Amino acid sequence: MPQPSTSDHHDDLLLHRSLRFWALLALVVLLGVFVVDRPLSQLLRQAGEPLLDLFRFLTGFGKSDAYLWGSALVTIGAAAAALSATARPRKRLASWLAGYAFFFFWAVAGSGIVANILKVIFGRARPKLLDQQHIYGFSPFGFGPDLHSFPSGHTTTGFAIAVAVTLFAPGARFWCLGFALVIAASRVIVNAHFLSDVAGGAAVGTLFTLLLARFFRDRGWLFRHVRWGTRLKAEGRWWRLALRRRLRPFLLPVSDALRGPGQGARP
Repeated sequence: MPQPSTSDHHDDLLLHRSLRFWALLALVVLLGVFVVDRPLSQLLRQAGEPLLDLFRFLTGFGKSDAYLWGSALVTIGAAAAALSATARPRKRLASWLAGYAFFFFWAVAGSGIVANILKVIFGRARPKLLDQQHIYGFSPFGFGPDLHSFPSGHTTTGFAIAVAVTLFAPGARFWCLGFALVIAASRVIVNAHFLSDVAGGAAVGTLFTLLLARFFRDRGWLFRHVRWGTRLKAEGRWWRLALRRRLRPFLLPVSDALRGPGQGARP
């Protein structure tokens, strides 16, 4: 099978079609550092406790531990199922699931490692230092946790998960984006990070996961190349359709309720 030419490589958010996205993200970081971060942080300190309690709860979804343990266990379990399976279709599906869980694990773990390295390199003071000691700025190669504000690790994890799930289920991309944005907003609202920190975390999580998908695809693992980007191989699409069929009985009553009385149930 002929390899796609260089002109066919139009991976989502990576090349020329999405330079505007990356330019906008860079602009948000720069505006945050020089204009927005300090006044926004001071404004959010006035938030009421009910709002803070809500976002303290929501920010917990950006912790990577549960995602790493879960994907590691799925990888091991699916790999064991693939080794023990005798039927070829079952072996292929189990192997694919092990591969996707392995990809998901490294999307979260790898982006987190990159974010932690950048935290040390930039050495940015957290908002609480601005509140307590009026310290604002960067101290490169700072090793104290209070100098690890840029980029936001929780936001990196949130966007890595969002992109990884979107590659599995493109139809869920807006839900995934909403999930990541809520985590990013929570980090600013609870005064753990500045706006530019979460923009940086979004960039790290997104770019690392897309580059990881390309690395897998170029080796024939899990993904395939099409003219409009990177897509799942057939086994992955089967899993997606099977999940949709399983969820359909639960989703249809909700959909019919949203349609309202008098509009009739979907046949």
